Amino acid sequence: MNNSTDIKARLTDESPEVRRRAVVGLTELDPDEIVDLLNRALADDDWRVRKEAVITASKIGTIPRLIDRLIDAILQEDNVGLRNAAAEALVMTGEDTVDIIIERYAGLSAAGRKIAIEVLGAFRNSRVLQMLIDALEDEDFNVQACAAEWLGEQGGDEAITALESCMDSSDPLLTLTALQSLNRLRARIPWDKLNVLAKEPIYGAELLMALGRSGRPEAAALIGVQLDTELAAARAMTILHGFDDPCAEAVEAILRD
Repeated sequence: MNNSTDIKARLTDESPEVRRRAVVGLTELDPDEIVDLLNRALADDDWRVRKEAVITASKIGTIPRLIDRLIDAILQEDNVGLRNAAAEALVMTGEDTVDIIIERYAGLSAAGRKIAIEVLGAFRNSRVLQMLIDALEDEDFNVQACAAEWLGEQGGDEAITALESCMDSSDPLLTLTALQSLNRLRARIPWDKLNVLAKEPIYGAELLMALGRSGRPEAAALIGVQLDTELAAARAMTILHGFDDPCAEAVEAILRD
C-alpha cells in the first residue's frame, strides 16, 4: 500500500485519533492529491481532526485549487463545522487568499459576501481595507455590519472616517456596530453625530463611552441621566472628567446636583 492509499484509508478509520494522524501525513503528498483529502478532513465529524486539517493547510501554503475549494466550503450551509474550519484554513493559507476571494467576491450571494468579509477582515493590507470600506455600501445590512465590525480591527484614519459615516445610517444595527468599532479604536466621534444618537436608548453603554471620550462638557448632562441605570455611565464620567478643566467642571456640577 503506497503512502497516498494508506492515508486515504486512515482518513475513513473509525478512530478520530487515527484520522487526525492521517491528516498530518497529507503534507507528504503531491498538491493535486492533497486538495480532495484535506477538504474531506475539514468536514470531519470530530473537531480535533478538523483542527489538524486547518494546521495542515497553513503548512501547505497557497494552492489555488485548494483555496477555491475552501471558498466553496465556506459558502455551503449544510455543514457548519466544515464552513468554520474552511474559513479558518483560508486565513491560515496566507495573503494570496485575499486576491482569490476578491476575484470571486462580486459573484457571491449576500450570505457568501458576509462570510468572505469575515475571512478578509483577518488580513491587514490596503486592498482588504478598501474592500471593507466598500462593503459598508453593500445592499445587505448584514454585510455592512460585518464590514463595520472588521474595520474596528483594521484601524487607521481611513477606517475611522468610514465608520463615522455609518453614524447617519438608517439601520440601527449598522450604527451600533460602527459605534462599537469606533470605541475599540478609541476614536473621538464628532459631537453632532453623538448628540443625535443620544436620543435613542438602543445604543446604551457604547454611546456612553463615546460621550465620555468626546471631550465636550455638554456630554456630562447626557451621561448623568443614566448614572442610576447604566454601569458604564460612571466610567464614562471618569473619562470625561479627565479630559480637560471645562469637562471636569461640567462633571462635578452634575455630581453635585
